[in-house]
Amino acid sequence: MGIRNGALVVLCFAALLPAQEFRATITGRVLDPACAPVANAKVRLTNAATTESRDVISDGQGNYLVPLLNPAVYTLRVEAPGFKTAVSS
Repeated sequence: MGIRNGALVVLCFAALLPAQEFRATITGRVLDPACAPVANAKVRLTNAATTESRDVISDGQGNYLVPLLNPAVYTLRVEAPGFKTAVSS
């Protein structure tokens, strides 16, 4: 998997669902410092106001998807063995 003990790079995109839906989906990709995908990374999205969390696991290409999120400010935390934890608000 290339470089170990490096920082994870997290790409994150927010998209609104169909017109009358008020919830959103966040998708992204977990990459190592050499831009190789990180499979099976634990991705946790936490609502800053309610502290409610949702956990997903990245797929073989490092992709993840967290659907049906209420409007809020979130913190994204990504963990994978052999890498430093990445946190983004």
